[in-house]
Amino acid sequence: MDILKEIPESLWTMSLTQKGCYWFIMDWKVEHFELVNEIKALIKKNGIPKQFDQVVHPIIIQGDYYYWTTQSARFKNTFVNRAKVTDLSDYNNVTSYDDYFDQTYYLAEDKLIFNMLGDLKGTVLDIGCGTGYLLDNKPIEKYHGIDPSPSMIQELIKKHTDKRSSVTITTAEELLKLGNQYDNVIALFSASYVNELSVFEKLWNYKGRLFLMFYKENYKPVTHQHLNIIPKYQKWTKQELENEFLHLVMEFNNYYIVSI
Repeated sequence: MDILKEIPESLWTMSLTQKGCYWFIMDWKVEHFELVNEIKALIKKNGIPKQFDQVVHPIIIQGDYYYWTTQSARFKNTFVNRAKVTDLSDYNNVTSYDDYFDQTYYLAEDKLIFNMLGDLKGTVLDIGCGTGYLLDNKPIEKYHGIDPSPSMIQELIKKHTDKRSSVTITTAEELLKLGNQYDNVIALFSASYVNELSVFEKLWNYKGRLFLMFYKENYKPVTHQHLNIIPKYQKWTKQELENEFLHLVMEFNNYYIVSI
């Protein structure tokens, strides 16, 4: 990705119309044409889908910026865009993340969880997909994984190279803007990071499974201790979850599980 480092600041023009502070280079000028095509090819090869409001673009991250390309509908010109990275997840440092959970206790816990989950038929939304925990344990054809952490998703792609176009850097709340629904909505260990309980049912079409794992109110997640982070998450009681989903909630170790 050295090509991005070598772009002179003088080539970037600030957009006055796009939402947010974006800078762009366009291929209108002959001297920019080759550069834009090189960056376009780089993003096509290495890009990870990221949601920007109601659209999704493949992006790459270099230094303090996201980079992605768009095309002018009117003139058919290609723009290379960049924007300051301001929304990185607390989970963006994944050093030794998978290794930490590759221990006897956690592997035994995994086996029990996936026995409860069973087979998943149809489309699957994996909320807080992380480094690919669900895919590591179950083969899924119609898969969509979402996570706000680019580093987590990059680790997932390293393990599951065929899923590059099946993941998106986004949150469940933002995903609602795209109007998609799924046969199965799964949130393994990650349901407490969604701010509103109604989001899960809005993303689910009731044809398959709804399987959500919430932290118990007094549990301090080991991931927070291991990664030395203090992310924000919701603390719902068992009664609140049963009132929302109109279904009995199971207790499993440090979690409440909604399984429908």
